[in-house]
Amino acid sequence: MDTALRKDILFVASFIAIVAVWCFTVTLWHPTVSIMVDSQPYRPIMWVLSLAALAVPFSMYLAGSHFLSRDRNRKILLFGIAVLTSTIVHRIRCFIDTQYLFFLGTVIFYILERKNGNTYRKPSCEYWIVVVYILWNLVTLVWTPDLHFGKKYASNFVPLLAYPAMFLAFSLTADELNNILKLFWRIALVAVLLSFLSAIYEIKVIGAPISELIHLRISMFKDNLVDAEGNELFTFNMLYAWSGMGHPSYNAIWALAASVSGFYIVKRRVIGWLEYLFGCFILILLQFSAQSRIGIVMLLLSFAFAILYFLWPRRKVVYSLLATVLLVAIVVFIANPSALGAFGSDIARGIIWNSAFDFISHKPITGTGLGGTTHEYVSSVIGYPWPGLYFENIYAHNQFLGDWMQSGVVGFVLSIAMVVLMFVMALRRRSFTAFVFLLAILLFMFIEMPLRFIQATTLISFFLCLFLHRVESTPGKDLQNFDKTTLAIGGD
Repeated sequence: MDTALRKDILFVASFIAIVAVWCFTVTLWHPTVSIMVDSQPYRPIMWVLSLAALAVPFSMYLAGSHFLSRDRNRKILLFGIAVLTSTIVHRIRCFIDTQYLFFLGTVIFYILERKNGNTYRKPSCEYWIVVVYILWNLVTLVWTPDLHFGKKYASNFVPLLAYPAMFLAFSLTADELNNILKLFWRIALVAVLLSFLSAIYEIKVIGAPISELIHLRISMFKDNLVDAEGNELFTFNMLYAWSGMGHPSYNAIWALAASVSGFYIVKRRVIGWLEYLFGCFILILLQFSAQSRIGIVMLLLSFAFAILYFLWPRRKVVYSLLATVLLVAIVVFIANPSALGAFGSDIARGIIWNSAFDFISHKPITGTGLGGTTHEYVSSVIGYPWPGLYFENIYAHNQFLGDWMQSGVVGFVLSIAMVVLMFVMALRRRSFTAFVFLLAILLFMFIEMPLRFIQATTLISFFLCLFLHRVESTPGKDLQNFDKTTLAIGGD
């Protein structure tokens, strides 16, 4: 039997074993006690089970020849990347920040490899536009009405600088990059499994119908559940109990990264088509269950681009497929004209965006200063409908509007330039994978502000660096085969 096939069978068997062990353990250990208590969704046994589940694909990665055949220096580097890849959104990072293992491994690798004559690559203009964007936002701290939150917001920019800077110190072979993304893809499949197992267990404990997991309601604020202590629960609280990011929209970035990683490795035949299709199906199903509209749109978009990519040589098939999708959309719209409006309607965001435009018309040049938008939203100046309410979720919910509102027209122009140059880089390096990822993130930026949250900037920065990474042909020749004026994020 082929070695790759044996490994795939081993993964599938491990996948099934995880389900069996989980079901047996939770039934034996906590048959009547809710796991959603005191803002810590996982009881100790759940921590053990979730980490054991994640350890399956991680152990398989460390046991592979792509890792074991490398020298000591590269093992240090690859171990740091693998640890961060495996835990990048897991709740364990609330206690052990695994990105420091990645940074430490990269620094050690660079120091050891420097003795072999390797040098640090120079960043390109794409990196410097990010630097200018951040510096301008720091300047606006001078006039922000909320310096405390402004400094907290500024700390969210660190991953935008740190990850590209770290990737400038090394390069990966095609085999190494493929297996890192394969690790993340399979970690994601296990995490989806954890999501549904956690939710099923919780629903069983509180006595709710299992249909709570499979309904397609759009609003997450209908028919909320209550745990054993009377605390209000949303379905996504149960689904993402393992995740360190509470909101389904931001977990959707993680799911998007997984979907694009699957596309990257399936076209290189690292995984099979059946595994890829199954993975995309359960990732999209998770978005429906979590009622994340942007998650549904982003994953369907990435999956559609993947299908078009593979079918493009057969143009007639592509045209037939597009015609079929258009016809189905028209039929659905005719049968239920309000469906599209219900899916896209968002009264709260409409109010927030109108208020943002109102404020921008008064201060288009300087803005509020970094982190000052919440202060303005709760004031009567722009007529926020809930005066006196002050919490961090009151913001523009649009990255470009938010940048203009808090850092003026300069910040607005710089944010657009930053995104445009990232697209230019993806096209210049012919990285279709990075292009699809950026396109979905651009859609996300129109309804959220990912640069406001460090978990989102970490995800976006890290995976852009991977999807755009320029691979080398031979390990140990890290910096000799590359143009030293390029950013360390290279392409397909």
